[in-house]
Amino acid sequence: MTHKKATLFDRIFKDRDGKLIIWQRPNVPIWGWILFSVLGLVFKHGAAHTGLHHLATASLFVWAYLEIRSGASIFRQILGGVVMTGIVYGFFRP
Repeated sequence: MTHKKATLFDRIFKDRDGKLIIWQRPNVPIWGWILFSVLGLVFKHGAAHTGLHHLATASLFVWAYLEIRSGASIFRQILGGVVMTGIVYGFFRP
């Protein structure tokens, strides 16, 4: 029995079972980010808008952390890191 060597593509985009993992159904943090972002479009001014913006950002940050820690593929882990870096960078922009 021969064992096929995993290609770079396989190592980056496939999970341990060899399934291609790029897109997954949204989980709770992503649904939170979607909900708070949409509500932020409804409440365009004031404390409600600010609070919803912060909740959306926090939800996306949690999603990114979960992807970094337990993403199904290297691609998903890198994607989580890129999103988290963007969020943190956004905190320091003028």
